[in-house]
Amino acid sequence: MGEESIVPRAVAVLGEALRPVATKVESRLGEAPVRRERLEDVGEFLSRHLREMGDDVEALSEDVDREFGSAVARVDDDAGVWRAVARVEVRIERLLDSYDEARAAKSDAEDAAVLRLLADAYRDLLGQILAWLHEILDFVDEPLATLRRRGLPTEGKVDLTIELTLEAPPELDRITRWAEQRTAELADAWDEGVERSRARSDYGVLALVLSAFGLGWLFGGDDE
Repeated sequence: MGEESIVPRAVAVLGEALRPVATKVESRLGEAPVRRERLEDVGEFLSRHLREMGDDVEALSEDVDREFGSAVARVDDDAGVWRAVARVEVRIERLLDSYDEARAAKSDAEDAAVLRLLADAYRDLLGQILAWLHEILDFVDEPLATLRRRGLPTEGKVDLTIELTLEAPPELDRITRWAEQRTAELADAWDEGVERSRARSDYGVLALVLSAFGLGWLFGGDDE
């Protein structure tokens, strides 16, 4: 019995559809940003990206759970598998575009480090997604080797689960600490009457950055 006969047709089609997606992620991760754009407000930029990151990760996870499961379960529905992959690809594209935007952003020296952290957080997420894609492709290409690595039987009916389980990038904690420090600095400036109007504005925006970490949106939260 050849290895190709071990892989259900729907899973083989899934691998065919996902292969160019994996290639695209690898390519985009290796590309340099095409432009540089100076930010007027780093705090607002961070706040927007953190909220969008959470929304996009949640939407991606939901689409994978809903679309892939039902598509692979159907027999002889190649078009359904391709449609499911297309929807998931849109979610991944959003994260890639956000990664590019974060890398292209520039600011004053005191805020440059946190922008690098944001870009690194996106890169971490995309790296996790790419590893998941490769898990699927490895099974499609070498199912027996994949089963052996997992300690599963290579004969008879075997249940193999390849879940998309994303972990919060470690950079998010460092972004939080940056926001706390900047908020404290701005609060001191406000108290001392130094650039009072600017401090009041930035203080409010940085509070939004911090609030993004209290929503329970990242990979589980209160639902786990």
